[in-house]
Amino acid sequence: MPNSIGALALVMAFSTGAAASSAPRPSATPRLLSPAQRAQIAYRAVLASSQAFRKVHSFAANFTSPAGTVLVEYKAPDRFRLSTLTRLAILVGDTAYVKEDSGWTSGPVEDDEFAAFAKRFSMEPVIMAQWAKLTVVADIGHVAVEHHQTEAYQYTNAGRPGEVATTTVWIDTKTLLPVALRFDTADHEHIVVQYNSYNTPIKIDAPGNSR
Repeated sequence: MPNSIGALALVMAFSTGAAASSAPRPSATPRLLSPAQRAQIAYRAVLASSQAFRKVHSFAANFTSPAGTVLVEYKAPDRFRLSTLTRLAILVGDTAYVKEDSGWTSGPVEDDEFAAFAKRFSMEPVIMAQWAKLTVVADIGHVAVEHHQTEAYQYTNAGRPGEVATTTVWIDTKTLLPVALRFDTADHEHIVVQYNSYNTPIKIDAPGNSR
């Protein structure tokens, strides 16, 4: 099962270029096609993955940033549980419940940088087709990620608010669901979201004694 070690392996592999250089070119986009045609095929693949992601009932993912790793659990339509070794947060709609030493506290999600950051990046597949359409999508090729066979695509984020410069998505060739996402920032840092499972039963409820 993918884990934070797998996520870090993705970072290291694509930081060195090893995975990209060794991966065979996909047969779905032969060299006879023009760059514009290849980009259109890649965009359609990203769009199909985005549409598949919108239909999932739940997922579990590891979110790895320079600050560490967060286990992100999601239950449709708007519930999240974010866990680290030292912190636990539950998001229900626009409200974040954070477990403190004195008990649970609550407030707007956007006021909690930790919660807003993890939620934003783990839900990238919902909007990735939007950003991919605005730029030229590069087809990286076939890449094996853990036990998944994937196609990898990369799109730039020119004009997008925030610090992300490029995004790479690994899409399962069977389910069309994202297996992993990597965000490269303008400061040359890497953020990786690796999806461990989809559509498994999960229960996420707001705590009853929050303040």
